[in-house]
Amino acid sequence: QSVAQVQEAFREVTAASIPPQNSDAITTVAPSLWTRLLGATPQMLKGKLAQHWGKYEDAIASYDRVIAIQPNNYQAWYQKGSLCAELGKQEIALFCYEKTVAIHPTHFEAWRERGLLLTKSQLYQEAVSCYLKSLQINSQQPEVWLWLSFALKQINDSNQARICFEKARDILPASPVEAANLLLEAWKKIIE
Repeated sequence: QSVAQVQEAFREVTAASIPPQNSDAITTVAPSLWTRLLGATPQMLKGKLAQHWGKYEDAIASYDRVIAIQPNNYQAWYQKGSLCAELGKQEIALFCYEKTVAIHPTHFEAWRERGLLLTKSQLYQEAVSCYLKSLQINSQQPEVWLWLSFALKQINDSNQARICFEKARDILPASPVEAANLLLEAWKKIIE
């Protein structure tokens, strides 16, 4: 690109403001302009802003553009999966989490969230596998120990379920209020 083209693109970008009070403004800058300048980074930012403002479909579209530019961007896959799960698009969310862990196998959050979706779909054996992978990476997740306990109970492994429940109890926050909130949120997620 010539210097003049870059300067013109820069003027267009700096002229486009994205004030929080007007979330529709995030669609005012053409993706081609952002991608010409910085590649996938602006689309990732745009997705996070749209997500923050509750414009989930716009956020998903931005993450799709990131993925089109950088197919191995595990963060975009994970964010898209999280939004799809929240919107009830379970199959797409599962696919996104699979892509996330294929690119970044130590992404414990993707393993965890994939397990949660599989639990909700009553695919307990597969969920157990995901929870175990998540816990191998980060064992300090009491909610995952609880979900693993629940999934194991569903496949009639009561002894292992009890052990996992005890592990969850052992690593709960010291504050009773924090522990209660964590337990409540963990169970709400599994039954919703």
